[in-house]
Amino acid sequence: MGARGTGRGARKSQGFTLIELALVAVALAMLLAAAMPRFSDVAGRLRLEQAAFGMARGLRTAHELAVTQGRVVTWAWDDDARRARLATLDPDGHQTWLTGTLGHSETVPSALTVAVEFDDAAEAGQLQFYPDGTSQPGLLRLSDARASYTITMDPSTGQPRLAAAHVAP
Repeated sequence: MGARGTGRGARKSQGFTLIELALVAVALAMLLAAAMPRFSDVAGRLRLEQAAFGMARGLRTAHELAVTQGRVVTWAWDDDARRARLATLDPDGHQTWLTGTLGHSETVPSALTVAVEFDDAAEAGQLQFYPDGTSQPGLLRLSDARASYTITMDPSTGQPRLAAAHVAP
């Protein structure tokens, strides 16, 4: 009697065949192709979210500067540069634009739409924060094809309220 599996038709299992590896590679490629649109949707949503949170942070910074410095602070949207800027207003009415990272926001990607609507703004696209903690009323809307964020200013507290809305595909 011979040992089992040593006959002519027996096969040793030492690894995967080339066909098995090719089938696994094809299956992985199909899964990756199906997942790619979702990855790009997530990337777009994160870009929008980052821009909205950055805008809200800039508005909070303007509020804090107005209260801590005891001066009127202007938040202004620069549509050409696609970013916000901050300025302080001296008691004599002279406006000084702040420089450095505190003076302006990150640039908003051109794929996003920014709409600025301030009710009592002295100039279009500008919002003022006062030393008593109040601000002018208004709202900003950042959007892309699938979602939008609305930042509403509470004039009694000078604080921004951020709300997300998703557009149906």
